[in-house]
Amino acid sequence: MNGTRFFAWIIPSLPEGHSNYWLLLFHGSDDNVSVGAIGQDDFRAMGFNIMAPEYPGYLDAPGEPSEALVEREAQAAYQYLLTVKKGSCEGYCYFWWFSGRCNCN
Repeated sequence: MNGTRFFAWIIPSLPEGHSNYWLLLFHGSDDNVSVGAIGQDDFRAMGFNIMAPEYPGYLDAPGEPSEALVEREAQAAYQYLLTVKKGSCEGYCYFWWFSGRCNCN
C-alpha cells in the first residue's frame, strides 16, 4: 500500500467464498512462503482465507532481509486485507509458523 510492493500468496477458503475470515500466515526465518503450504488446507477447511506474505530477499520478493523490512511487509499485508479485501479487524488471525503461535481477533 502507498506504493509498497510485496510478494504474497492469497489462498481462498474451502469452499471458496465460504467466509471473510483471513489468516495472515508468516513462515519461519529459515523457510520461504512455499514451506508454509504444509497444513494450509486445514486452515482453509476451517473457513479461513489465507494471505502468506514473503519476506524481503526470500524466494521472489525484492529487497534484502531485515527486521524492519519484515515488519513493513507485515503492516503492508494487513493494510491490504483491510482496504483491498474490505475485511474487518474482527475477522483476522495471525499465525507465526516458526513458533506455532496464533492470535485471533
